[in-house]
Amino acid sequence: MSDYLIGCSKRIVKSWALLIAFGILFSLATPRPVCSQCFLGRVDAFSEQIQSSDLVVLAEFVCAVKPIDPKSAGTSTLVVRRVLKGPLDFVYADQIVQLDYAATFLTGESVFLLGQTKGTGFEWWTMLPFSNCRQGYLDRIKEHESSPEKRLRYFLPYLESTDFLADLDAENEFTVANYTDLIDLTPEFPRMKLRQWIRNPHTSPRRLGVYGVMLGMCGQPVDAKLLHEMIFDHLNHENFVLGLDGLLAGYLLVHGERGLAEIDSKILQDRSGSFSRTFAVMQAIRFLKDCHIDRIPMPRLRDSMRLLLDRQDFADLVVVDLARMQDWEIQDRLTRQYGKNLFTEPASKRAIIRFLMACSQQTLDVQSPPPEAVASAGRAVKNLEFLRRQDPEMVRNTERFFMEQKLLE
Repeated sequence: MSDYLIGCSKRIVKSWALLIAFGILFSLATPRPVCSQCFLGRVDAFSEQIQSSDLVVLAEFVCAVKPIDPKSAGTSTLVVRRVLKGPLDFVYADQIVQLDYAATFLTGESVFLLGQTKGTGFEWWTMLPFSNCRQGYLDRIKEHESSPEKRLRYFLPYLESTDFLADLDAENEFTVANYTDLIDLTPEFPRMKLRQWIRNPHTSPRRLGVYGVMLGMCGQPVDAKLLHEMIFDHLNHENFVLGLDGLLAGYLLVHGERGLAEIDSKILQDRSGSFSRTFAVMQAIRFLKDCHIDRIPMPRLRDSMRLLLDRQDFADLVVVDLARMQDWEIQDRLTRQYGKNLFTEPASKRAIIRFLMACSQQTLDVQSPPPEAVASAGRAVKNLEFLRRQDPEMVRNTERFFMEQKLLE
């Protein structure tokens, strides 16, 4: 890959990260997915598809007619064998169903049909292959829908299953799962199998991150050595990026502040290190912060984030993170650096202005705020006024943009 393409790729990733960071700075905390990079190759979990469907039936595939007219997609004919979800006045057993495309299933093969009600009728929107895992899930759908923990407990034994569909469904479930939904399930995690899967060179990057977090949750001190090897023995391999944030998060869960100190020295303080590896560390720290995990104290996490204020390609991103971590002690430092050194670009200037805006609003809707918070907010107002005199257009445009965003919420 040429230097130009590498630079373009880096800017795209950074732009995405900055948009996400700006979008959540003033938002309320929300449950965090175990896999922060599940937008890559994201597949809706089986349970998500079921929950978003009004109609779910088990059907028998009869035949398909390939298209003759190039404007047609052909047809498929099926027979409903069992209604698993939905009103019986729309669909019933032995009903003939015809779809407007030629599917590739075999005659007599069982499939799941998913559909949506539409006015006084309905329409089928997808067809999924049958598996015993999926049938078992649907047989207990009411129980699963009432509790994410029960749903995840059901799919846990199917991770790395020899049944491809069951394995895929389990992967999708755990990839999009929230950390809080996994906590009570931790004692049931297959620790030794997780170690094997993490070591397996054929494990997909998407799963590697999830398995790293799961091992961190159920792991023992000896597991820190394995995670250390997986992280630091591959630091110079550019392809070893996806899933790295999950391995780092698991390492921090097991090894705590000592692990973070090593990450600081080997990754965050390495100014020549790649953007992707450093960004993975940011994701891991965000994970611990957003999930309110007290394995590492918040002041210590802030110290690590602050190291990136000296990195050209991270200065604007980390300012947003430090605002979310309410690290108001650095506001004077940021005000002094505005428009200088690493903070000359419009994005970094906006990040500092937003930081001061958030700091100035920290006592809003708070009854009897502590004196230090009142003093910090007051100082932020003065710092904003200082920047307003120095760069009035940038401050005005930044404030106007985020006021408009609030009106749209």
